[in-house]
Amino acid sequence: MSKHFDAIVVGAGILGSSTAYHCRKLGLKTLQLEQYNLGHWHGSSHGMSRITRLVHVDAPYVPVVQDSYKQIAEFEKKRGEKLWGNTGLVWVADPDTIDHISTTAKKSGLEHEVFGGEEINQRYPQMTYDNTWKALYDPMGGMIYPEKWLRTYQEEYRALGGIVHEDETFIEVTEDGEITTIRTNKDTYTCRRTILCVGTWLQTVFPDIANLTQLQPQRVCVAYWKPKDPKDLPLFSQEKMPVVIIEDRRTGEEAFALPTRDYPDAIKYCKYFGDAFNIGDAEKDPESVNLEEPRKHLSQHFPQIDATEPAHVDKCKYTVSADHHYIFDWHPKFNNVLVGSGCCGSGFKVSPGFGRALAHLLAGQESPFDLSMFSLKRFTDGSVKKH
Repeated sequence: MSKHFDAIVVGAGILGSSTAYHCRKLGLKTLQLEQYNLGHWHGSSHGMSRITRLVHVDAPYVPVVQDSYKQIAEFEKKRGEKLWGNTGLVWVADPDTIDHISTTAKKSGLEHEVFGGEEINQRYPQMTYDNTWKALYDPMGGMIYPEKWLRTYQEEYRALGGIVHEDETFIEVTEDGEITTIRTNKDTYTCRRTILCVGTWLQTVFPDIANLTQLQPQRVCVAYWKPKDPKDLPLFSQEKMPVVIIEDRRTGEEAFALPTRDYPDAIKYCKYFGDAFNIGDAEKDPESVNLEEPRKHLSQHFPQIDATEPAHVDKCKYTVSADHHYIFDWHPKFNNVLVGSGCCGSGFKVSPGFGRALAHLLAGQESPFDLSMFSLKRFTDGSVKKH
C-alpha cells in the first residue's frame, strides 16, 4: 500500500476525527494517526456528557455551532440514534454578565430569555438563587453524548475508506518542497498537507507554538454528586433539569452542571478550569484537587444535592491558550502544516464545524468560516497580552 496521502491527521479526538471525516468527504486520500487506541481516556474527548449551547459572546462561534448541529442532525437521521439531548441551557451569573451575554445574543439574532433569580427557582426546583443573580435561557442548549459523536465520526470516516493507525506515536514532521514527511514510532509517511490535533501534547510536539500562545495543559477534576434523598433523583434527569453554566464575576467562580447520564445516580458539577500541569508530569489523583468551591456552591444553590463528598470523580484534560480561544493556523515554520489546538474545555460542540473548515484548508480550499480570530497572528501583533 502506498504511504503517500493527500492529508494526514494526527490525533483521533473529536477535532481530529471530524477533520479526518471531512477530508474523506472532500475526496482526499487520508491517514489518521492516534498514539493510543480509539476512544481512549487520556485526553479531552472521552466521557458521557458535554455541554452545548448556541448562545456565544463571540459571534464567530455561532455559525460553527449551527453547522455542527446540522451535521449531527443528519447523522441522527442516517444512523437512527440520538446523539444529544436538547435539555435547554441556563446560564446563571451576576446581572452584569447576563446583560452582556444577552446583548451579544440579540446582535446575533439568537432566541433566548432573561429572568431573575427567584424565577430560576420557580422554573427549576433543583436550584435556589436570589435576585442578586440573573439567568439566561438558551433553548438550543443541551447535553452532547460525546462517546456517540466520537464513534460516529470515526465509523463514518472509515466507511468512506479513511485509514486509521492506532497505537502509533507522532515523532516529527519535515518538509521538502511540496512534500511533507511524517515520522512515527513505527513508520514514515508523506503527504501534501497535514494537521496536528494533539490537544495537550502540542506542548511537546510544537513547544514553539505552545510558548507563543502560552498554551497551558490543565487537569480537571470532574466530580459527580448524589441527591441527599434518592427520591429526588428524577428531578435531576435530562427530562427535568437543564444543563447549567455558573459564572460570577464578583467571586471569579466558573462552573457547570449537567443532569444524570455519566452515572445514573449523580449529576455532574465541577469547576470550569483545573490545575496546570506539563506533559510528562506524574499523574495526579483527581481527589486531591480542591473541591471546596463546588461544595460551597452546591450547598447554597442545589440544596437537594449531598455536597459533603462527590459520589464519583473522573478526570479530563484541557488545553488552554492565553486568551481562552482556539488555535487554528498554519505553522509559521512550514508551508503545509496546520495546527488545531487550544480548545479550552469548550471545543466539543464546535468540532464538527471546525473539522469541516480545517478539512477545506487541507484540501487547498477556503474555509467556510472566518477563522481569523483563531490565528497565531493575535499572539504576535499585541492583540493578546502576555501573562
